[in-house]
Amino acid sequence: MTDSRRLIMVLCKFLACVVLVFSALYLSNSASGSQSTCCNQCLQRFNNCDAHFVVCCQIYNTCIQQCGGACTPLKCILD
Repeated sequence: MTDSRRLIMVLCKFLACVVLVFSALYLSNSASGSQSTCCNQCLQRFNNCDAHFVVCCQIYNTCIQQCGGACTPLKCILD
């Protein structure tokens, strides 16, 4: 293999690694953003709930389970 082909192969591998790193960073940022949106949608549903507090709280806690664990659960027991 000539030096120019070797250089091209090294550059291609380097560019492939750079693309993989940026793709991973992009996907991790978009995933955390979608979790935040999911939490906000569950909270909005809770705030608009017309049922008893305990029922709305259980609906909220069920909703946030689908958000990947990024949301804070509510305490559904009235003190």
